[in-house]
Amino acid sequence: MLLPGPHKDLWAKLDDVKKATPPNQVPFLYNADPFQAERDKKVQKAQAADEHKLKQEQREKQSIVNSVKVTLKSEEHSRSSSPQPAGGETPTTPPTRERRVRFNNVLGMSKTSRSLTESTIRKYHGFQLQSSEVGSKAGTNHAQLMTTLKKLGFEDSQAKEALENNSSLSGSLEWLLIHVPEDDLPELFTRNKHLGSQANVQGGDLKLEYAVREIRKYGFAEEVIRDALARSRGDKRLAMVSLTHRLVSGSDDKNSVETSDSTNEEASVSAWSDEVESLQSIYPENEFKIDKETDKCTVLANLQSANSKSPKISISFWRSSDYPNSIPGLALEVIESAKRIPNYILLDVIKQAGTYAVENFRSDFMIMSICEWINDMFMEIYKSPSKLSEISGAVSGDFEKSLKDKTAGSKGKSTRHRTSNKSAFGPSSEALKQEYDEKLAKSSQLRSMIESRKDLPAWKKQQQIVDLVTKNQITLITGETGSGKSTQVVQFVLDDMISKNTGSACNIICTQPRRISAMGVAQRVADERDTPIGEQVGYVIRGESKVSNNTKLRFVTSGVLLRMIQTDPEGALQGVSHVVVDEVHERSLDSDYLLILLKRICKANKNLKVILMSATVDPKLFINYFDNKVGYTHIEGRTFPVEDHFLDDVIRQTQYIPRSLEDDEDISPNDIGRIIVALKGGVEYDLIVKLINQIHSNLGSDKGSILVFMSGAAEIDKCISTINNSSNGYSYYALPLHASLTPAEQRRVFPAAPAGKRKIVVSTNVAETSITIPDIVAVIDSGRVKETVYDPQSNVVKLVDNWASQAAVTQRRGRAGRVQKGTCYKLYTENIQQNEMLPRPAPEMARAPLEQLYLSVKSMGVGDVRKFLSEALDPPETAALDVARNSLIKAGALESVSDNLTSLGRHISTIPADVRTAKLLILSAMFGCLSTGLTLVSILSLRSPFVSPREKREEAKKAMLGFEGPGHGDLLCAVTAYEQWLEKRNTLSSSGIRNWAKDNYLSIQTLHDISSARKQFLSNLQEIGFISSSNERSIPAYYYGQEGNEALIRAIIGAAMSPNLAEIVFPEKTFKAVSSGTVEQDAEAKGIKFFNDQMERVFIHPSSSLFGVNKFLYDSKYISYATKMSTTKLFINGLTPVSTYGMLFFSNSITVDPLGEGIIVDGWLGLKCWPRVGILVRLLRKLFNSLLDSKFADPRLDISKHEIMDIVQKLIQSDGQYK
Repeated sequence: MLLPGPHKDLWAKLDDVKKATPPNQVPFLYNADPFQAERDKKVQKAQAADEHKLKQEQREKQSIVNSVKVTLKSEEHSRSSSPQPAGGETPTTPPTRERRVRFNNVLGMSKTSRSLTESTIRKYHGFQLQSSEVGSKAGTNHAQLMTTLKKLGFEDSQAKEALENNSSLSGSLEWLLIHVPEDDLPELFTRNKHLGSQANVQGGDLKLEYAVREIRKYGFAEEVIRDALARSRGDKRLAMVSLTHRLVSGSDDKNSVETSDSTNEEASVSAWSDEVESLQSIYPENEFKIDKETDKCTVLANLQSANSKSPKISISFWRSSDYPNSIPGLALEVIESAKRIPNYILLDVIKQAGTYAVENFRSDFMIMSICEWINDMFMEIYKSPSKLSEISGAVSGDFEKSLKDKTAGSKGKSTRHRTSNKSAFGPSSEALKQEYDEKLAKSSQLRSMIESRKDLPAWKKQQQIVDLVTKNQITLITGETGSGKSTQVVQFVLDDMISKNTGSACNIICTQPRRISAMGVAQRVADERDTPIGEQVGYVIRGESKVSNNTKLRFVTSGVLLRMIQTDPEGALQGVSHVVVDEVHERSLDSDYLLILLKRICKANKNLKVILMSATVDPKLFINYFDNKVGYTHIEGRTFPVEDHFLDDVIRQTQYIPRSLEDDEDISPNDIGRIIVALKGGVEYDLIVKLINQIHSNLGSDKGSILVFMSGAAEIDKCISTINNSSNGYSYYALPLHASLTPAEQRRVFPAAPAGKRKIVVSTNVAETSITIPDIVAVIDSGRVKETVYDPQSNVVKLVDNWASQAAVTQRRGRAGRVQKGTCYKLYTENIQQNEMLPRPAPEMARAPLEQLYLSVKSMGVGDVRKFLSEALDPPETAALDVARNSLIKAGALESVSDNLTSLGRHISTIPADVRTAKLLILSAMFGCLSTGLTLVSILSLRSPFVSPREKREEAKKAMLGFEGPGHGDLLCAVTAYEQWLEKRNTLSSSGIRNWAKDNYLSIQTLHDISSARKQFLSNLQEIGFISSSNERSIPAYYYGQEGNEALIRAIIGAAMSPNLAEIVFPEKTFKAVSSGTVEQDAEAKGIKFFNDQMERVFIHPSSSLFGVNKFLYDSKYISYATKMSTTKLFINGLTPVSTYGMLFFSNSITVDPLGEGIIVDGWLGLKCWPRVGILVRLLRKLFNSLLDSKFADPRLDISKHEIMDIVQKLIQSDGQYK
């Protein structure tokens, strides 16, 4: 249909107008349904307003985040430019918020737990925060802090007062969260924001809860209200009077609490009634309310204000028991106000009004006078309030004044037990000479040994060595393998002194790098002198000592001698005639440290003789180190030649073709180059077996053993397994030799093989020096060694399989020529030896963590550790020392500012164990789980009692898990195995125990070693004063009172292992539909991730009992680990699940997240919570640490029943949900 002409013009004009209309108005102006258009317009407008609000909130939030970042950067700059502590080292600082923090877990606290925590903090005045950080209020940092605090939502006066007490953002926030009433906190920090994440559990007394809710509206803190109600036995009137009196008086005298039994009760009721009746006649009925049941009256007041609309408040009074001799309970509530009046203003008015009443109206009617004063002064107080600290009694329940800490105990340095190395007994010089002459005449064994000693190259230089030692304070002796230096030099010195009638002055200490070396060389020397071990010749290693007053030659590990010097730096070597440092070329951390000390001691003690011995060493290095004042000689090795065969010769002789080339028809044994390339520098076990078969065939009926050098224990197991499973395996007696074996297992390599078999010893580098297996005639050298390489930047120790050094392979080669002409088969080319192997191994001080070294140096009173260690042959890197220092601070062993040892650090330094093990020992004694602690530290210092044969790993793992409760972890699993072994000893025969241990893959020898080590550690605790007796049966019962408290034991393990902690991060929850709804699915183990304090992902080692676990004990969110090692991945082992509160109480720092998410622990662990809950834990932990310091200072102090100890144990055991 066509419209008439004029209509077309109108439509055309309308169309032109529509085109000129702004697009956003077209839908509304030209909609066919104007009502729908109006509705759409309103919806669009609301959406636009919401978007604008959201953008505004995002801008504000980003502004807060930026302000926080700027403040933290400013603080970091201030710290980095502040003066450094003694020693030129920078104190540790908490990480900034820019570091990524994960808030994966929730910190819950039940109301009962919170009530107990707050009451304990109040009792011991823990709310009286005294920051040591307060500095200058001037400068950019202060201004920036003010800006940030105001952006976070705090008022100007609040921020100013906070900065008067703290100079950091974290400290200021903590102060504000304690002092600002809960309802006045900015939105970021309110409790309501965190209600969804809090797991608060409370069985309810409805009457009590109602009373708490009613009183809270007056501004008092909930826990302060609960405390007042508890004191007044639930009487609301008495509670309000108590709250008022405590706020006004500023004291916490429990004896002043109101009671209904007051002798003035009757007079008080009468006076109150008279005043209330008179007030009824004065105030209009709608402005004055009476509650006779609770002796309460309320006055409504319109406050004087310059504004058109004055605030309206109610002023409530509760009769005090001796009114009017004391002021009534007083509370204010805002009824109507154009602007919100904060609770701290109301509390300030109550405090000032009450103070005014006490000073002016006592013993007189005062309700009306108080109301008039409030009406006159309220707005003035509103504009200029008192400081928050003045109303702290109503908020925290504590009062800001200087009070003596009730937990402080006597403090002082622990005394050390000094022992002289000079024997008070022992035979005289004449008696020694007579005894030796008589034994020489009577003992054919001694004469025979002397004749065999004469065959050693060292014997030919006996007089030269004795003369050098006599003339020089420091002597360096190098000698080739088999020269006899390790066993002969000490005897030359002893025999010389005996022959000169000065034997009684002879007291020789000879260090060896390993326990097995110390025991083995001591036994050999004792045999050569025809004396029982422990008499004239003995040894001392960790956990075992075989010496007597007659001992003249003591073989010790380097660590044992260091411990002697550390215990008494000035007198440790008094009475020692000679110190012999053997295998000095190995450059172990202990030996290099020992050289620094010996160099210093020699300057002070000119009578001390030092003898350095090494098989392969650059003599100039040590001569120069001792200022060229060194006597030097070299002992040639045995004359038996050793023939070398490199890899190309080995392939040619054995006609070996690797499996990777077996399918190649063109390959032949003559294609040496192709075969070497195919081997890729790796170890071919089939080649080793083929070579052993050839050596065995060449030797025929001749006796002699074969020594195979491999890089590590796993490679040794695989090699032995390949040998035993070969076609000729029955002909061989293959034995392992490495440091992880027990001493008894290590000693198996020395005797001859069973008849009809050839002994094959497969060893790590422990057989390079010192340990001499006398019947070795052939050596197979893989050329590989496993070394720990430490990266101080990542604080990670990596176990790296490298080529051994040229010096090491020379030592290995020498083992083949000890008894006859020998052969060394090298599974590497001559080119690799010359060009890829280092001349000598890198010093351990350059490739190992230095915590123990740093602690040891500090324990001797050295102020500047860097300067001291700069005296080393090769000083360690500064970065490695910084990491060591920070680790000791985190462990609580070192003060962060003064760089001095803490009381705990002094105790740790005297215990012959690493830092974490020693800390575990001390904490277990302090917390009443001594027995478990002794077993734990013995296992950690030795090895796990479990054995895991390569061919039966699955069976061994299953046996280990049989000792573990579900998810208890590796360490407690080993403890259970040890305890069951003790029980079996009382019920089974010796053979029965052996069978039980074999079935459960346990090492009997290790279990015995653990038992022996427990006694040693018990003696250590006695020496430092923590226990009065080294007999477990004589120790007081409270040292064992918490043996069944596994949550506490796990927390102590976590504390000792700190900072070795990993957070368990579970995958997102999944649910499965069932008939009744949905059920949460258990997470798959492979989906669970673990992160350490460097935010690195770490992996549970397959040998751990927690490998493959998808649930952890009591839903633990953290695991501590004893070891971390990087191989194919960054693995952790020695695991123990730790609860949230177990982690918290032994952490190093707890700070409030500036963005209100919760708290940040140790700078990397985020916990969602109302920040005030986290602060309560921190304050309680501060009191707890003070209590521990008292115990450290006075080890005999019994803190087992202390109130602070009790609440901490309850919180750890219940994980904050104590009811």
